[in-house]
Amino acid sequence: MCAWQPINCQSKPALLHEGRRKVSKLKERRKQIQEYTLGEAQKELKELRLKLFNLRLQQQRGEVKNNRVFAQTRKDVARLLHHIAILESE
Repeated sequence: MCAWQPINCQSKPALLHEGRRKVSKLKERRKQIQEYTLGEAQKELKELRLKLFNLRLQQQRGEVKNNRVFAQTRKDVARLLHHIAILESE
């Protein structure tokens, strides 16, 4: 056996986390979208499209500091469109 003690063995939890589970914002957002009714989803879709339009205007003026917001908003729009399609097919 090696003289060095393992820091993180399988019998012990990791020292950094100690049993805490971090729930990502993405998972929270997905759950939130899944709970929308058809009317709520359509309202949220309209708001997100307006947000994306305003972001494009801000980008033209050079006011956008975080470009990841574009991708996040587009993905939320796609999630909502998928959820709306599922609700309409039921």
